[in-house]
Amino acid sequence: MAKNDFEIDCRPQTLDDIVAANEEHLKALERAAKKELKTYLSRSRLPVNLSFSGGKDSLATLCLCRKLLPGIDLLFINTGLEFPETVEYVRELCRSQKLKLKEIRGAGDFFDQVKSFGPPAKDYRWCCKTNKLGPVTTFLRENYPKGCVTIEGRRIYESFNRSKIMAVERNPYVPGQTTLSPIRDWRALEVMLYIYWNKMEPNPLYEQDLERIGCWLCPASLQSEFFSLKSSHPEQYDQWTGRLMNWARKNNLDRRYVDWGFWRWKRHPPKMQEIAKEHKIDLQICSTGGEDAVSMQAARGRSPCGLEYSIEANLSAPQNHPFSAVAGALSMIGTVKYSQELGAATIKSELGRATVFASGHIMIIAGKVEAEELLRNISKTILRVQMCTGCRICEKNCSREAISIEDTISVDEKKCIRCGKCSRGCIAADRAAKILKRYV
Repeated sequence: MAKNDFEIDCRPQTLDDIVAANEEHLKALERAAKKELKTYLSRSRLPVNLSFSGGKDSLATLCLCRKLLPGIDLLFINTGLEFPETVEYVRELCRSQKLKLKEIRGAGDFFDQVKSFGPPAKDYRWCCKTNKLGPVTTFLRENYPKGCVTIEGRRIYESFNRSKIMAVERNPYVPGQTTLSPIRDWRALEVMLYIYWNKMEPNPLYEQDLERIGCWLCPASLQSEFFSLKSSHPEQYDQWTGRLMNWARKNNLDRRYVDWGFWRWKRHPPKMQEIAKEHKIDLQICSTGGEDAVSMQAARGRSPCGLEYSIEANLSAPQNHPFSAVAGALSMIGTVKYSQELGAATIKSELGRATVFASGHIMIIAGKVEAEELLRNISKTILRVQMCTGCRICEKNCSREAISIEDTISVDEKKCIRCGKCSRGCIAADRAAKILKRYV
């Protein structure tokens, strides 16, 4: 090619120029997505709706779906924790574009639920069940009794949890709902260009440098984005940090636990553990429940962030013995790994996986039936340890001499075969079973 065969255009490029330069690529993306939708929908007689959050991905999906299904219902889950701008944006967009909006309100008060569960965390998203999955499940059951097809804007590049999204999936925890993800392979830049190509305006919050539009206090958002609320949304920032500080004081935590974002995890990643160790920040959360008070709150279902059934529970129980005793006794359920530094014990059993914290928080991932059984077993074991009377009946029941009583139950995991015979006639086990009938 000769030196003068081309010229470099040095004039400033506009957004319209960028869209025009990528128009053929955007057309190809649209053709593939429309073909995929047409193929499935031509074989389905179920009503179709679109999950719309007010974010860029669901807006791009809306642009796509309107060309095939102009009268589609838009389902917007208003958790009560959406940015005010997002709620206004969704409602105004639907008014101006004459779209059929179905606004689903979150059940209960999030801040009341925090009193029971503690703050949500990246790995403890009980709020997804109480404020999203629960309300939408009820709505779909009432409005689509024969089932429905829901088109979503989920993408594989958003997170590890979403990296295995399929074109068509059936929601195992919302009977009758099938989900389609036509833009799952699109990149964020392609999503934004597609929106502008369709002459639509994205949520104005993106202009405030927010990477994702969701609940304003979501622990999964970037810490930098949360700090930016201090100037952009000072009322919300002060409200949440105030509650976090009160929670930290009640649990005897260093205020840096809140200021430095440690609250955003239950199981802290290695880097956060290193920072805590370097600055002498105690990461253990101690339960402050009364000596005789036993209560439990639990959130159940499939989180929108994952595909497995899970339970997040908080068991308030007497604190008569250290958590290390509880961790040792949990080996009656499965293989246990205990971290004294984190105040956490992980369990792997035939039923599923679980993590139990000294604070009383319990996280379980398993099949639906198995998860419930695992919750009962874990809760019963915790109460047996904390309410042990020292009667030694369990010792007599165990022919393998795997259990003994010192201050409370002590289990030799090498001898225990998890037969459950040690609980027969156990006063604490009987009492625990009666208490837990109210909760599990």
